[in-house]
Amino acid sequence: GDVLIQGTINVSGGDGFVGSGPLVGGRGGPGGFDGGMPGIAGSEPGPGKGPGAGAVGGKGVYNLPPGGPNGVPDGKPYGSPLLVPLLGGSGGGGIPGNPGHGGGGGGGAILIASSTRIQIGDTGAIVSIGGQPYQYGGSSGAIRLVAPIISGNGSGRLDVGAVSGQGSAGRIRIDTIDRRELNLEYRPIAALSVGGFMRVFPEPTPRL
Repeated sequence: GDVLIQGTINVSGGDGFVGSGPLVGGRGGPGGFDGGMPGIAGSEPGPGKGPGAGAVGGKGVYNLPPGGPNGVPDGKPYGSPLLVPLLGGSGGGGIPGNPGHGGGGGGGAILIASSTRIQIGDTGAIVSIGGQPYQYGGSSGAIRLVAPIISGNGSGRLDVGAVSGQGSAGRIRIDTIDRRELNLEYRPIAALSVGGFMRVFPEPTPRL
């Protein structure tokens, strides 16, 4: 049936350790990947998790070209722009210190499908942003909407934007037949792709 979103659905990654709380990397959002552990007392920090994980002292990457601060490589792009299969963002790398900083968790992945309509209301938002801290955050995640009609009045928001100087932005994929009412705010607009691939799950179903 119809889907109406008036509140905020948030599947963002968690922040890594920055001086208070458990000495760990940030937790990935649902379907995302964890950030790397911080260094402490001479112990080396850990890299982030996931296919595009940031190296030690590197940002998580979902869909942007690699290349980090001071020559530290970030993870490489991965996954399909169709978001089939659906993958979240990767974690940023931990940082040395006594204690150092934990890498931010990658943003999660969310799929909403309807056989009729999805409407993002005036106050509606779907958010999947990579966790902080410092400058080695996780990459943002993935949002996919599938329905014959997807509508909004310009105020509803789909957000996979990167925090400035941290992990990369994620991906937004909209698959719909009737685009006349497709009026939403996308952050960033470069993360968006629109098509008519109306299958919800991969065929055949992936197996290990």
